[in-house]
Amino acid sequence: MDGWEEAFFSSEFTHLWGGGRMCRHKGGVAALWREVAGKRSFPVEQLAAARQTLQAFAERDA
Repeated sequence: MDGWEEAFFSSEFTHLWGGGRMCRHKGGVAALWREVAGKRSFPVEQLAAARQTLQAFAERDA
């Protein structure tokens, strides 16, 4: 079990909402997080369109 936990929690979580593109950064979401680590602002222009409102997301499967 220890090995499975280590593999899971050490992995890069890349499917936060069931797959799809989450950002426009050419290196992907993991590279985006590494780039912004320690910075005071987030480059929102790097985010991909969600194609739904926050309310629709929150009410899904509610």
